[in-house]
Amino acid sequence: TAIDDYTLEKYGWPVKRRIYGEAILKLKKLGVKAVGMDVLLFEADKTDPASDKFFVDAVEKAGNVVGLVGVDQTTWGIQKPEEGPLKGLVKASALVAYPNVDITKDADGQVRRYNSFYPTRASTKSGSEGAEEFLSYSVAGLKDVKCWADCKNATLSSLGMAPYIVASGTPSLTVEQVNMSEVAFDRFERELNYRYIVSRRVNPAWNKDPDKKVISSFRHISIRDIIEDKLAPEERAALKGGITYIGSTATGAFDHVPSPFLPQLPGVEV
Repeated sequence: TAIDDYTLEKYGWPVKRRIYGEAILKLKKLGVKAVGMDVLLFEADKTDPASDKFFVDAVEKAGNVVGLVGVDQTTWGIQKPEEGPLKGLVKASALVAYPNVDITKDADGQVRRYNSFYPTRASTKSGSEGAEEFLSYSVAGLKDVKCWADCKNATLSSLGMAPYIVASGTPSLTVEQVNMSEVAFDRFERELNYRYIVSRRVNPAWNKDPDKKVISSFRHISIRDIIEDKLAPEERAALKGGITYIGSTATGAFDHVPSPFLPQLPGVEV
C-alpha cells in the first residue's frame, strides 16, 4: 500500500494521520488480514489532534494493524507515542513491532541479513555471565498490547514477522519457538532472500498509458486509489485475504536501500 507521488499530489507531505486511518478502514473492507504500518508515528499532530484520534480509532476498529515502536540498540529503551490521541496507539494495535533494517544494515548500506525477532544480548544481570537476554514485550514494558496474556514472554517481533502473526492467528511465542528451531538461537538471524523484481502498470484501474510502470519486488497499490475506490480487479484480488504494508515509495520520501536487483529499493519492501 504505497504512499506514492500520486498520493502526495493530493494530500501533501507529511501525510495526515486521517489519511492512514481512511486507508486502514478501506483495507479492512477489502478483506486484508493484516496491515503493517511502516511509518514511525511518535509525535502528536499538535495542529490537528482530531486527525490523530481518527487514525487511532481506525486502528482500533480494524483490529488487524501492526504499529511500530523504536528500540535503542544500546539501552533497549522503547520509544512510543506518549502524548495526545496517539498515546493510545499501542493499545489500539493488534500487535507492535520494531523496524526491520535498523539492526542488520551493513557498512555499505546493503541489508543482507534479517532478524525475525529482536536479537538477544549478553545478560547484564550479575551472576548471569554467559546467559542471553531476550527483549520480550514484558521487558520492553509494552503491557498495553492486546496479546499481553499470550505474548508477554515472547520476544519483540520484527515488522516483517508481526503481520504474519496477526494474519495467521498464531501466538507470538509459538512462531518464535519455530523460528528458534530454524535459525541461530542467539539472533533469530537468517539471510534475506530478496524477491525478484517485476514490472507492473501504475494505477492499472484508470491509467491508460502502457509505458507508465513501476519496477518493484512487491505490488505497489496507491493509498489514494484505495481511498477513492479506484482499484483494478488484480489489485483487489491481491489484497483480499492477504497482508499489506503501508509505506512510502514517493520520490524523496522513503528510506532507500540498495538491493541485488535495484540500486534503490523502498525500505518497506525490505
